Amino acid sequence: MNLIFTRFSVLTPHGFQNRSPRETSIRSKTYLPRWLKTRLIGRPAKKSLDEVAVQLFAPERMEERFFYFEHVCLASLANQTSQAFRHIVMVSPEMPADQRKRLEGLQSRFGFVIVEVARDASITKVAQAVTKTHSADAEVIITSRLDDDDALCKDFLQRTDDIVQRSRPGTVISFPNGIEMKFDGKGASVRPRFFPFFALGMAYVEANNGRPKTIFGCGQHRFVAEKHACHCDPMADAYVVSAHAGNDSNRFVDNRAIGDAGDHTDISQVDAAYYADRFGLDLKRLGAPR
Repeated sequence: MNLIFTRFSVLTPHGFQNRSPRETSIRSKTYLPRWLKTRLIGRPAKKSLDEVAVQLFAPERMEERFFYFEHVCLASLANQTSQAFRHIVMVSPEMPADQRKRLEGLQSRFGFVIVEVARDASITKVAQAVTKTHSADAEVIITSRLDDDDALCKDFLQRTDDIVQRSRPGTVISFPNGIEMKFDGKGASVRPRFFPFFALGMAYVEANNGRPKTIFGCGQHRFVAEKHACHCDPMADAYVVSAHAGNDSNRFVDNRAIGDAGDHTDISQVDAAYYADRFGLDLKRLGAPR
């Protein structure tokens, strides 16, 4: 049983915080001690979840999220050579009615499962409960992560299944080789990316023991090898990771991670047919000014 989990604007205490680009960049630097990060950032006033909700569901932000979700994330899953999976989309029950209706419209087209996550709930426990429900008859369970603005290559699931056949339960599967696609509002550009133990597409193999552990129970993705057997697969172009000003992570603002503009190739200069075939992406649509 293959389950792919996507968080789509979930409101939790440890989720979206609407940090400034500077704060996000500083927090992403794992080599800095916590005391120095605090000194550099200062101590911003802690926002209530009600304040976070206003920013999380702001119409402009959600318009961006829906665009990437439909034309990057969902497009890539519809393009999979193996459709033997369930896509679990975790959402907040506090999502405004018009946005929920739009999401359900996409659900009717793409067939994903919507799971509500209350503001005081644990993502890890919710994922575990959902996995138990959807894998009652499975001997082996594979759970993986996919952000709502990223894409997987067309043979991701097929490749994962092949690896599982020679992996023992408790193994984490990582695909370090992929492509960055950077959006700057005027268009888009790409460059190769290599990131061992990257969260995108990271999968966890588990035997069905009635209380299945999921990829969310494996800890911080950079350090999974400390406690788990790992398989890093060398497949080229396993994913497309989006980088834009609306990222909740540091992908867009941290040049050390994302690279300067000169490192990228404008998508008008790449093979659009390749991206359509491998990822299900329409580069003409993605590259249009927005």
